[in-house]
Amino acid sequence: MIGSIIRRLVSAQDNFFATGGTGATETFTYVDPSGNTLTLNKIDAAYLKFRTSLWGVSRSVDSIVPRLESEVWVGDPLYPTFAAAVATLNSAGTACTLRLPVGTHTVAADLTVNSNILLKPDKGAIIAIATTKTLTINGTLDAGHYQIFSCTGTGKVAGLKRANPNWWATNTVPGTTDMQPAFQAALNSLAANGTLIVPEGDYKWDTYYSAGAIAGCLIWPQVDGLSMVGEGRAVIYSKAHATTDYRAVLINAASAAGIHGVTIRGLTFRGEADQASVPGEGINTGDYVYDLLVENCEISYHRGSPFRKSSETPGERHTIQNNYFHDCATVNMIGAAGSSGGIAGCAPKSNILNNRIVNTGSSVFHGVAITYVDSDTFTIAGPTDYTYKLPAGQTVAVTFVSGATVYPVVASSSFDGSETTINTTTAVLTGAISRIIENCAYWHSIYAINNDLVVKGNYCEGRGLDIRGGTGTGINVKVLDNTVIITHADDPGSYVGTATNGVVSGNIIKNGFLMVFGTNITVTNNIVDSPAYDLVATYGYIALNGVNVIASNNIVYGNGKTTGLQGGFEVGHTYDSTDIKVHNNKTYNCLQGVVLAVKAIADVSIENNHFTGLGHANTSGNGIYLYTATSIDNVNIKSNNLTGFYYALYDYFLATNVTFELNRLKDCTVLAGIIADPTGPILCKDNMALDAVLTNVYNTTYPPTATSNYRVLNTTLMGSPVVTLANAAQPYIWLGKTFKTGGTTTITNFLGGCIGQRITILSAHAVTVTHGTPIQLHGHANFVMAAGDTLTLEMVDLDVWQEVSRKVH
Repeated sequence: MIGSIIRRLVSAQDNFFATGGTGATETFTYVDPSGNTLTLNKIDAAYLKFRTSLWGVSRSVDSIVPRLESEVWVGDPLYPTFAAAVATLNSAGTACTLRLPVGTHTVAADLTVNSNILLKPDKGAIIAIATTKTLTINGTLDAGHYQIFSCTGTGKVAGLKRANPNWWATNTVPGTTDMQPAFQAALNSLAANGTLIVPEGDYKWDTYYSAGAIAGCLIWPQVDGLSMVGEGRAVIYSKAHATTDYRAVLINAASAAGIHGVTIRGLTFRGEADQASVPGEGINTGDYVYDLLVENCEISYHRGSPFRKSSETPGERHTIQNNYFHDCATVNMIGAAGSSGGIAGCAPKSNILNNRIVNTGSSVFHGVAITYVDSDTFTIAGPTDYTYKLPAGQTVAVTFVSGATVYPVVASSSFDGSETTINTTTAVLTGAISRIIENCAYWHSIYAINNDLVVKGNYCEGRGLDIRGGTGTGINVKVLDNTVIITHADDPGSYVGTATNGVVSGNIIKNGFLMVFGTNITVTNNIVDSPAYDLVATYGYIALNGVNVIASNNIVYGNGKTTGLQGGFEVGHTYDSTDIKVHNNKTYNCLQGVVLAVKAIADVSIENNHFTGLGHANTSGNGIYLYTATSIDNVNIKSNNLTGFYYALYDYFLATNVTFELNRLKDCTVLAGIIADPTGPILCKDNMALDAVLTNVYNTTYPPTATSNYRVLNTTLMGSPVVTLANAAQPYIWLGKTFKTGGTTTITNFLGGCIGQRITILSAHAVTVTHGTPIQLHGHANFVMAAGDTLTLEMVDLDVWQEVSRKVH
């Protein structure tokens, strides 16, 4: 024979096996993939039996041969080295498996493994890649969770469809051994649409990269379609780094071509504990990132945001869903890495869905970078007019420095938790203030805004939502079905501010308020339940601002407090507001039903609501409160149920063109409180009191006059269809349509009516109604009424009544 070898595995090319196991030597001719002809010994069938153990069961020779027919081993005479085997098999082009036995296999020159080769190293086989050299694997790599690569210098692997960080390093002490370089090498090895598999276990990242905008532990390459996916419980412990721009994962494109199709799934990123020294941000996206998916991840104990978008050119279509973000930027952590909301920022056309966000953003300076210097000094580099807040009960000496100028703001003083404005660009706080700065900024569970954003189904505990941005930002924003449990009273707000076309629906907010502003916003089917929160930042638990804002079918549960405003709804607190509709809502236990306040307000419709106050005995309670706005014009209040207010309507004398009609009052003392003659007309008509609590239609301290802008028409008292007039020359006809004289005093006018109003006077006495300018009677003569006579009048001009009919008994 020409050649004879002992093969490590049975090959299908050995197609004539000795039978019977006699041990007799037989040969056959073999042509290898390169065309070489060899004469080889056949393998005695008796020796094939142990080979079946490779598959765990006894198999016949016929069943084994097809499974081994394409395997080739490095070290065979025809394949003496890894490089030689690859060259031979690349040339052949047929599908095969290249097995690497235990030992070191050197790559000293650039080498490409073609797609026809399945590479399968044994445990203990190491592919050593020299510096500056690249091993490109275009085929499949099949290996377990053990090291198979050793790269020197800039030596690297490329082209993989799937990679495993354990292939680059042994995780000797899980959670302690620095595995970050292995993760980076594995991620960099992937071809487009490749996946980095992170097996179950604990991994420590201690290595940090910083080069301009590229700063973080794991730097995402500009390759499309890459994924990093955890298998089982894969936990990554990130290093606590002093650099404030630290990120655990940074995804940032170097060019406008962008990074497309990024997926991070099923991983846990964790700092060491809830303490001062923890990592910065979790996942940070920079420029031109498209079609990002972060799902089923847990991120905790970072001093910045678990997820943050930090670019003005962020790309599009980011989906952040089904994650658990918690315990980031807590009161125990010093400093911040940029924004510190649970989710801070987002790209256009993004979805933030079904995340659980707990205890994030309670201890961070808003918009200010903080560098911790030593145990008693903080350096703050921030914008001018920066507002800071320190906790109550702390005694510290504070000095602010701007250049060579020292601004003593507080000296050995006890902070009361109030806010102070610093008009400097750089400030240094000195004194015993180590780790006491808290509640400094009001970062929220979700702090994000952009066009075509959907925020849906999230559970937020600790901070509220902040979905708002600058001019032109936030077109087509939907905030749907979120649950917000607020535990920080310093800023209990949930904000939705959109440029245009927003929907805020189905959300539940506990112990806080909801504020919306923008153009074309629908606020519907939300529940605000705040029994433990006193309104400070707004005058209403649902605050509406902007243009064409519709609030319908919402429910508000107030705190039952009898001081302050504490309204169920508010209009116009933050921005001038026009075309606001408050329809079909319910409030309970609120001192005020609706408050119109602060800014210029116009064209408001308040209809078909059910507002419940704290009872008529509380003289600060108002169903509709027209408060100290810049201006209030054209308000229609119609068909509401108002229960438990001292005043059904209260005007602070700035309102004009207000109509209060067809409302039903229960447990209300006064129809309308007017503290002075209104700026413009206020008309109350066709309202009904459902009980006898209503005793007046105006504030007796400021009664309207015959020429005032306040008019009441046809207010009906249920159970008292006929109202007794005052025994006066000019009695008011506020309550009802039918009135009975109250005495024998001659009547010269009826006050408080309005044009179009029709009244009927029943005489219970001998009383004279005089003819004149205010009352124009038939025959131009006085009507001397006897008991039982009736007189019907209609106001045809302002303060001019004309007789319609009379009946004389």
